[in-house]
Amino acid sequence: MSKYKLISLDMDGTLLDDNKKISSQTLNVLHLLQKEGKNIVIATGRPYKGYLLYHDILSLNSYVVCYNGAMIFNQNNEVIYS
Repeated sequence: MSKYKLISLDMDGTLLDDNKKISSQTLNVLHLLQKEGKNIVIATGRPYKGYLLYHDILSLNSYVVCYNGAMIFNQNNEVIYS
């Protein structure tokens, strides 16, 4: 994956399993990719509060696209687009 600089993931049905959990294997891969300098962006139809349930688990230092693109938050949880 060295040619990719940004990886964007949806939450429901992609990042989360049927039980709304993130597998340890997925977390390990995401953290490895982040250490390699890849930007991991969560893009979801959920509101920001729906993402925050997973914020600490993910431990990503990246942007979050919520409300199907209607709002974008930076690493400091500040709205940078609405």
